[in-house]
Amino acid sequence: MTEILDAQQLADRLQISTDQVRKLQTEGRIPYLKIGPRLTRYDLDEVCAALRVAKHPDDDAVDQFADRLRERMAEKRDEGRGGWEQCDLDDLGLKLLRSIVDGDPIDVGNYAMMIATLGGGTENVLDRWLGQILYERRTGLVLVRGEVVDAAQGVLAAWQDEDGAIKPAMERLAKELSR
Repeated sequence: MTEILDAQQLADRLQISTDQVRKLQTEGRIPYLKIGPRLTRYDLDEVCAALRVAKHPDDDAVDQFADRLRERMAEKRDEGRGGWEQCDLDDLGLKLLRSIVDGDPIDVGNYAMMIATLGGGTENVLDRWLGQILYERRTGLVLVRGEVVDAAQGVLAAWQDEDGAIKPAMERLAKELSR
């Protein structure tokens, strides 16, 4: 059954003020019924439908981005990947950083979601990643070459300098690591 409400009843239902109801009406964002010169009523179903359609552009952008994140997660599951719920936060942070360097905002968003869902943060991700490069033995690196150390220090300097060019510094480091 359709509910026809006055401004106060609609305000109570929507948990807003009557002034906000009148403003929505004046802006043409909600439909209303003019019953007399001073009598206005609102069909609750029509108002709710109108308000669902009238989304802020931010909401649409977030929804579209979330859809792309979901699609990527499904693709990776289809490839046999999974288990991020048991991953180490440091490992996820390093994967997040690599995704930033790769320039893929969808992977960045998914790794950020994983970290946030597991209660982690992104503080010191770069420091941990560079520490791993500089101080641990990695496959294919018997010794860390001086060029790698220089490139890593360049990344740290660019990271700490607000005007620093972090992307070229990261690219240089990646190039040195691939040699």
